[in-house]
Amino acid sequence: MFLIIKVAICDDEKSYLQILEFKISKALDVYKTEYEIKCFDNLDDLAFHLEHSKCDILFLDIKIGELNSVEWSIENIKQKSTQIIFMTAFPEEAYALSESRFCYYIIKPRLTEEMLKSALSKAISNISEKGSNLTTVKIGYNHYTINFQDVLFIESINNNIKLYFQDTDMIIYSTLKDFSKNLPVNFLKVHKSFIVNMNHITAFKPHKFIVSNGREIPVPMKKYAKITEQYTHYINHL
Repeated sequence: MFLIIKVAICDDEKSYLQILEFKISKALDVYKTEYEIKCFDNLDDLAFHLEHSKCDILFLDIKIGELNSVEWSIENIKQKSTQIIFMTAFPEEAYALSESRFCYYIIKPRLTEEMLKSALSKAISNISEKGSNLTTVKIGYNHYTINFQDVLFIESINNNIKLYFQDTDMIIYSTLKDFSKNLPVNFLKVHKSFIVNMNHITAFKPHKFIVSNGREIPVPMKKYAKITEQYTHYINHL
């Protein structure tokens, strides 16, 4: 399965929150993946959520109460990988947009199904780009910086996981379940012991994926059709 796409929506108009949540759910269904949508009607609750949880895609209304959320985002959104999609019914409120880090801009009365799909496609593509996902891992007393997009695949071995890169590998004390919580959406769980970076898949054949260093990753026979379908959906909707 895909790792979960984590979406947040913040809009002080609660009726629009419900409508947008439904529309986003419908648009994400095409990816045939798990997703999680959290809704907020104020910036304080959103800030708490962003501080304590990973957020892949954020739909943020520009006018929240008396605050301009574009200005607020510059100071308060620290997760650089979060893709911000600003929304507004009042384009004159978007005066600070050029100073912010955003993925897409939507004028709410003009929102169409195709526009929403385009916004999500761009956000997911940005998340998956090489260079967008740096993290640190601890091995012994040392901390190392790695780029998730350089990881070809991950294998669970007893109470450890092994990260495979093009020319080397790295063993970390963690469970596959815990480590996967922070992985970007281009990682696909293909086996109880393996997660693969779909950007490094070069081919697949019955019950195996082949990654860019030539390694073959097993896929259970019963799940092969579903998993390869998820992979092709990811490739076709980038």
